Amino acid sequence: MDPTIATILGAILGALLTGPVTYYFTRNLMRWQELNKAGATFRATFTYEIRILQKYSKKPEHINEQTVLELLTGSIVKHEHACIRFRPYLCETKQVSFDHAWQEYCHPQGGDPSRMPGPLFEYFIDKSNHDAVNLILSKIEKLLSFAKPV
Repeated sequence: MDPTIATILGAILGALLTGPVTYYFTRNLMRWQELNKAGATFRATFTYEIRILQKYSKKPEHINEQTVLELLTGSIVKHEHACIRFRPYLCETKQVSFDHAWQEYCHPQGGDPSRMPGPLFEYFIDKSNHDAVNLILSKIEKLLSFAKPV
């Protein structure tokens, strides 16, 4: 076979193989970038509450159950909107786990939502204020674990 023909055939074959491979990796890279952007926005939504709760965790004598509940109930709509916006960026299996983590955040003791005055009220049932704040922080961290950068 003539070396020129072999070179041309090799170039064509290389182009045919390189195109789909490049497309696949570029598509995945773009998907990861979008996930990282959405995750950063999602994490930022919880920053204020985490900062306040961590202060309470370090000084348990300053914890007031009513103040913590007001902080959480005042931000529940903001957090729920962040979850709704972030959820589509997860694969289906992670969406199920994410939904479960959200339910655990809203009802940490597995309570019946219809019997509670609202989400988040179960944190202080049979718990000290310090333990409740630490539990809240752990539930938030579990939610935020889905938004870690890839």
